[in-house]
Amino acid sequence: MDRKGLPALEGMLTARGLMYSSVYFHKTVRIAEEMLARAVERSDAPMADIQKMVDHELLNWLVHQGAFQKEIALRLKYRKLYKRVLASDRDELTDATRSALASFKDPGQRRRAEDRIARQAGLSPGR
Repeated sequence: MDRKGLPALEGMLTARGLMYSSVYFHKTVRIAEEMLARAVERSDAPMADIQKMVDHELLNWLVHQGAFQKEIALRLKYRKLYKRVLASDRDELTDATRSALASFKDPGQRRRAEDRIARQAGLSPGR
């Protein structure tokens, strides 16, 4: 690389770094990612098959997987995303809360907790 191109490279790397906080980790993007992850997680297809799909193939496939997956696919397609109910900074979390959140690394345990919350809210599990 020529020295004359160094400022342009620095600008590009700075812009890329700023994209993480303002775009990639934006709350709306995270909600959409989690909705999609839950819909895929609750299907029975092998992950290898799912990973080969492009976006429109995945959404079309989800529509035919079940009621929950269909709802999520249509919500994503028409931008009817779930809303954030609670947000906390890391510094605000108690040790008990951190421990409870750490237990959700296990997908089965997280799914059971999500379903329990849904039932308490009067919703069908998976909603």
